[in-house]
Amino acid sequence: MKRISLKNRAIRGLIALALVLVFIAEPLGVQAESVEETEAEPLSKSSSSASVKVTFKNKTRTYYNALNKVYLNGKAVSLASYPIFKKSGTFMGPAEIIFGKSKLGTAYDANSSRVAIRSKTSLIVMRNGKKTAYLNGKKVYVGTPAMLVNYKKSGKTMWVVPLKSVCRVLGLNYSLTDGKIKISKKAKAKKTSKKKKATKATTVKKATTTTGKKLSTSAIAEKIVLCLDAGHGGDDSGASHYGFKEKNMNLAIVLAAKRYFDKDSHFKVYYTRVSDVLPTLNARCTFANSKNVDFFISVHINSYKKSSAGTETLYNAARVNKTAKKGLTSLELAAWMQGCTAATTGFGNRGLVNRPKLIVLKKTKMPACLIEYGFLSNPKEARRMNQSFTLYGKSLYNGVVRLMKRKGRYR
Repeated sequence: MKRISLKNRAIRGLIALALVLVFIAEPLGVQAESVEETEAEPLSKSSSSASVKVTFKNKTRTYYNALNKVYLNGKAVSLASYPIFKKSGTFMGPAEIIFGKSKLGTAYDANSSRVAIRSKTSLIVMRNGKKTAYLNGKKVYVGTPAMLVNYKKSGKTMWVVPLKSVCRVLGLNYSLTDGKIKISKKAKAKKTSKKKKATKATTVKKATTTTGKKLSTSAIAEKIVLCLDAGHGGDDSGASHYGFKEKNMNLAIVLAAKRYFDKDSHFKVYYTRVSDVLPTLNARCTFANSKNVDFFISVHINSYKKSSAGTETLYNAARVNKTAKKGLTSLELAAWMQGCTAATTGFGNRGLVNRPKLIVLKKTKMPACLIEYGFLSNPKEARRMNQSFTLYGKSLYNGVVRLMKRKGRYR
């Protein structure tokens, strides 16, 4: 029998204990937050056509954008028997190979219903095919859940997990460039000497305008300017079902987000409406254009059939390049907000939809997207949305903050 070191025994013991605690805590129903993000970065042509067949819950499915390698701490690791594949806009990879047998400083443990991955400070426990997971014991929603799959070609059964989300919560570097996924430990932050800090502070303090007047720190930092649009309003109620009106729901989400933006000095936010009025569609576009905002987000609720379900985000594919501004495009904005929103609602990720004829996406001169949170025609989604305005507003704010951090504009 193969001997197991005391260190490995300790790690496995901790993970086993965490799984027991999660099982006990599960019925408590802790308030949900989001950890999943959709990836919109295109792969190279050579990799985009590759596919892989897996069996999940007795059904065989084909997934695309398959990758046979992953780069861990700069070293290529072969995944020929269990490739990474793309599902619902998210890259899924074999958890044991990437996080259990690598030098990322992580530990892996699993059984037939749960998979656990931990770093020094974080533990995430995911369930087979479920959009609920636990991060350090707190219940969270994941837009693309972990899956226990059997790879048809090799016959291997493996847990696959959403790589980008897992890396983020475990504090690992993740990148997707030219069809290559690279994962590594984060470098330790270098200590800044007191002398350097003092020099930096003096530089800011002495900054002046060309007229000799002193500038404040807030004046030196460039504001992030955006426009939030609550769809419909006034005589136009939008969709209406089960006693709920879309116009009121849209406004409630925007006003919830406004409470967070109002406290953040990084932003200057304009609103097309903050009460029950009806600006015309052209007026909304003219307003945003006149304020020269960096990007535009419109908030809506969908409606179709009673059985329709899920979250989707609309954009104008024909104007992606024309409206690009400060390193951001409509496609990137839409993909990012879709990932954040779908993970928060938990309704299912319907992805991005090209809607070139929508006025607010056609006549705005900056990156723009329109979020459809869920279907008001679906009674279950309607009830849940009307209990979640604060959560959705906070998610909208947090999504924008994370996007701006990614762009290096939020410091």
